[in-house]
Amino acid sequence: MPELSRCSIARCCVLLAFLLGSVACERQGAAGAAGAARAAGRAAGAQPGSAAAVANQPGSARALVADSSFARIIERLSEPGQYFDTDNLISNETSYLHVVSALEEMGVSGGAYIGVGPDQNFSYIARIRPSVAFIIDIRRDNMLQQLLFKALFSLSRNRVEYLALLLGRPVPADLVDWDDRSLEQLIEYVGAAPISPHEAESLQSVVEVEVKSSGLPLTEQDLSTIRRYHRTFIANGLDLRFSSR
Repeated sequence: MPELSRCSIARCCVLLAFLLGSVACERQGAAGAAGAARAAGRAAGAQPGSAAAVANQPGSARALVADSSFARIIERLSEPGQYFDTDNLISNETSYLHVVSALEEMGVSGGAYIGVGPDQNFSYIARIRPSVAFIIDIRRDNMLQQLLFKALFSLSRNRVEYLALLLGRPVPADLVDWDDRSLEQLIEYVGAAPISPHEAESLQSVVEVEVKSSGLPLTEQDLSTIRRYHRTFIANGLDLRFSSR
C-alpha cells in the first residue's frame, strides 16, 4: 500500500479547507457524509435541529427521528456498520489528483458530485463546485469522519483555522492575515505549532456540539468514534499515515 508523504497529507488537509469558500461547503452547512453502505448529504447545508435532545432519547439510534433534511437523507440511505480493518482517515491513493486537469479541460462544472472515501473528494468538489454532493462509502465510520470534517468547516473562517482545529493547534491571532498565505506557509505553521492538551480537550467539546447540530441521531459509540478520529489527527498532525490493523 503506498504511503503518503508529509507534504501530501498537508495538501489533502489544505484542499479540504479550500471548500470553505465553495458552494459545496458554506459555513451554514457542509457537503454530505457517507453511510455504512450508502449515505449522502446536501451540499447546500444542513439546518440545525435539536440534535442534542434527540441523541439523548432512549432507544437505538435508528429508532430515533432525524430532525433535518440532511439527517433524513443519511438515515434513509445508511445501513448498519460492520467491521473493517482500517479507519482510512486519509486516502491511501497517491494519484487521485491526476484526473483534475482532464476535468478542467472538459469543462466539468456544477451539477451533482458522487464520490467515495475520505479526503480526496474535497479536492474534486473544490474544483467542480457542484450544486449537490454525495459522498458514499461501504464503511459507516466514513460517515462519522465526514461529520467531523463538516463540523470543522462550519467552525472555521479560513484555511489556517480549519487546519488548526483539525490538528489541535492554536489558531493564529492575526487570522485575517492568513487568508492569502501560501500552502508552504500553512504547512510550516501547523507543523511547528505546539499542541496544548487542555485546549485540545476543550476543542473536542466544541466540535462535538457542532456535530450534534447536524440533526443526525448518534449513539455514544458514534460520538466516541468521532472523538477518537479527531484525537488521531491531533496526535499525529502532518505525520499521519494510512494504516490497517
